[in-house]
Amino acid sequence: MYFRVSQNQVGQHFTFVLTDIESKQRFGFCRLASGGKICLCILSYLPWFEVYYKLLNTLADYLAKELENDLNETLKSLYNHPVPKANTPVNLSVVSTQ
Repeated sequence: MYFRVSQNQVGQHFTFVLTDIESKQRFGFCRLASGGKICLCILSYLPWFEVYYKLLNTLADYLAKELENDLNETLKSLYNHPVPKANTPVNLSVVSTQ
């Protein structure tokens, strides 16, 4: 089920950290649309703040523009992409269709 966000709504970002019994941290990155109708969240062991916030903005943009296919393809691509090795540069690009 998808919720729609109008294009003039501004999102608010927030972050949280979950720590397990072995002190391993998992970071939560969220984007809440104004009006509180939708909140997109990503959980990761990687503290890539800028990358995840840009991704959340892109996903929210797809929802606002009702680009469900672009949203699903982006999520599928990210899900199937292997986790990069430590100290390896990563290039991510998202093509916005307007």
